[in-house]
Amino acid sequence: MPAIQVIIDDSTDKTIAGVHVYDRVNGGTFIGSSGSSFPVSPAAKEWFWRSDEDKLYRRNNGNTAWDTVVASVGAHAATHQNGGADEVSVAGLSGELADDQPPKTHALGTAHSTDTLANLNAKVTDATLIDTGDSRLSDDRDPNAHAASHQNVGADEISVAGLSGELADDQPPKTHALGTAHSTDTLANLNAKVTDATLDDSGDPRTDDDAIHDDVTGEINAISAKSSLVSNDIFLIEDSAASYAKKKVTVANLPGGVDTTAIHKATSAEISAITEKGTPIAADLLLIEDSAASNAKKRVQIGNLPGGGGDTDLKAAQFVDSTGNQAITGTALTVNIDSNPVSDVNYSLASDEITINSDGRYEIIWTIVYDITNTTGATRASVEGWIEDDIGGYAATPGSYGRCYHREASGGSGLNGQCVVDLSDGDKIRLRAIQLVYTTNIDTAASRSALTIKKVGP
Repeated sequence: MPAIQVIIDDSTDKTIAGVHVYDRVNGGTFIGSSGSSFPVSPAAKEWFWRSDEDKLYRRNNGNTAWDTVVASVGAHAATHQNGGADEVSVAGLSGELADDQPPKTHALGTAHSTDTLANLNAKVTDATLIDTGDSRLSDDRDPNAHAASHQNVGADEISVAGLSGELADDQPPKTHALGTAHSTDTLANLNAKVTDATLDDSGDPRTDDDAIHDDVTGEINAISAKSSLVSNDIFLIEDSAASYAKKKVTVANLPGGVDTTAIHKATSAEISAITEKGTPIAADLLLIEDSAASNAKKRVQIGNLPGGGGDTDLKAAQFVDSTGNQAITGTALTVNIDSNPVSDVNYSLASDEITINSDGRYEIIWTIVYDITNTTGATRASVEGWIEDDIGGYAATPGSYGRCYHREASGGSGLNGQCVVDLSDGDKIRLRAIQLVYTTNIDTAASRSALTIKKVGP
């Protein structure tokens, strides 16, 4: 189709009832179609009016897309304004703008026409200007208040150097020598000005009422006493190596010194004031006087006291199976121990195992209580329990076994045992159980099985 110039007048709103294309080849008729959506199978170069958009489209030559036909000229004032894509410059344009314009900065003499003083005063709002020949300028004028400008550090500071007269107020004197700036006067008048002392004539006798005298009794005894000396306290001495000149010496520097932190044989409540250790161990030390060595002072470990001394920890700890419902079968199991209602620093609990925290000899007492559930038969069976320690790897602790015989119909039973064993710091123990003649449904009872341990020696 030959090229066609399409002109759309959009100066006013209007409705285009129909859209046509002028086809010169086919007799000069207008052809075309319209609708709210494009045809499904358009032809290349086909024209179409979108009634829902009020736009005219033309199918491109390759029949791959619709091209929009745009009006030749639309509203575009913004393109000619400041910063627009087609900004207009007013430089050199003739005519006067409709609106007054703010003036640029300019000199008074070059951009203003001549005018009268009266017209100038009409434009000045905060003053009245007068001619240089005005008679008022020949009269004296009182200045505005400006005392501050003549004071210290003022803009027009006045110097009083060489000025005559006496100021109305007394002035603080500058530092000056007594002999050059004062007139002579009496000692009595001088004492009248001194508030914290009384001055004497050089010929008057001198007496120090607070001195310590070599021939007056009871002077030192009258001084306040200090009951507990410390190293930095000071004595007054006469130095025999320096012609008995008076000097000071601290308590710490006296011959032999003074140990203010010592424990004294004649002083009460010194030991009770020392920090207490709540749980002694075998390696703790005691101070003794050795009767076999003229009562010389020595130290001894608590663990070496006759009979083991304080290394016996008679405060027992208890560990309990608070969960229960653990099936005892023909395979040995570790009984659940998950709570520590009575604790002690010698033991810690984790994963059903008790860790020993101190070397020593321990007494262990254990109990296992179980239920027989879901069976009422007459089958007989037995359950065995024991303690295992991991001294060189877990193994049964000698003498720790216990056994119980029962019938199914009994509903449950229990067993216990005890032993004494030497354990080291870091060793572990656990409670074990097995059903020797297997009977189904034997379960540990909650909060019934327990293990008690107590340190009985080093």
